[in-house]
Amino acid sequence: MDQIYVKDLKKAYRILRKEKNQYEPGDEKRVELGRKMKELKAKIEKETGGKVEDPKIQDLIAKIEELNKKSGQAPMVNLAKFSFEDLEFHYLKRTEQVKNKEEYRKLKGIKEPESATPQAQPQKITEDAAHSPMEVVARSIRRKSTY
Repeated sequence: MDQIYVKDLKKAYRILRKEKNQYEPGDEKRVELGRKMKELKAKIEKETGGKVEDPKIQDLIAKIEELNKKSGQAPMVNLAKFSFEDLEFHYLKRTEQVKNKEEYRKLKGIKEPESATPQAQPQKITEDAAHSPMEVVARSIRRKSTY
């Protein structure tokens, strides 16, 4: 896989997307640009090895999405970009099995990283700072939609 080639493909895709959005839906030029974009997208996925899907991560994402549907919460951003640990922490927090990262680490038997010594982190973690990354993203999306 050539990184420069992939970067060029992605750059061309972005240029086509900007140009496509200048035309009205249904316009011949827009349809043609859409076809070119699909071809480029296929080349990009082929060069980057496609999507690597871990079944454990997919199951966890399905559980989180089911929780969102039950609570009436809007769908979140692409959850596949987060690690298994982040997703698991978020799910356990949503189901109220843990309240913060410290409880999650104790539950999983994970030792605290060596860089997190008391001298390096003199501040105590508060409830506000203990939220998972997905909750932060969801809050920012909700704030932007209220403008």
